[in-house]
Amino acid sequence: MSKKSWIILIFLTMFVLSALSVLALPPSDEKPPEVIPLEMLPKETSQLKDMRKDMEAEIEAYSDRMFEMNDWMYHNPEIGFKEFKASKMMGDELKKYGFDVKFGVEGLDKNFNDFVEEKFGGGGLKTAFVAKYKGSEEHPVVCFMIEADALRSERGPFHGCQHNLAGTRCHWLSHSIEQGHGETWPERKRMGYPYAR
Repeated sequence: MSKKSWIILIFLTMFVLSALSVLALPPSDEKPPEVIPLEMLPKETSQLKDMRKDMEAEIEAYSDRMFEMNDWMYHNPEIGFKEFKASKMMGDELKKYGFDVKFGVEGLDKNFNDFVEEKFGGGGLKTAFVAKYKGSEEHPVVCFMIEADALRSERGPFHGCQHNLAGTRCHWLSHSIEQGHGETWPERKRMGYPYAR
């Protein structure tokens, strides 16, 4: 595996493990241990090994597109509530892989909607979207949230907070799960929303 793939795998593993921790931990009032001892971790079965190899192959296959999306967002920054191009790019990409994508948010509080409309020239959070992929079960629902807005400065917007990377990373994760093991996972949602700084 290339160095680029290992870096991607490390970042994505952090997100997968945090998402799976919600599903794996039983409800408890006790504080969890700070560190799980290695002997408590399950051994890698042949099924897990095959799954890991599938995920590594998927990383290799999709990494060029992920870097392309990341670079495009970095060089085309859009401020909060005006991320029209980034939202469209990510929504269109998710549609290619079977996600149901809906732009805008209905039913917002009138005062909030009026504020957004006055300050940013349009209500309804038009750049926000929810992308759903129907899994094997209705619950639990795994959700990946992204932001695509750029920071503001006197010289224009720029990506100094890595939202360009976070958006494409979560996009890849949603895509990878769907491609490799979509039928065995619960429903997934990917939510992109505008954010103003």
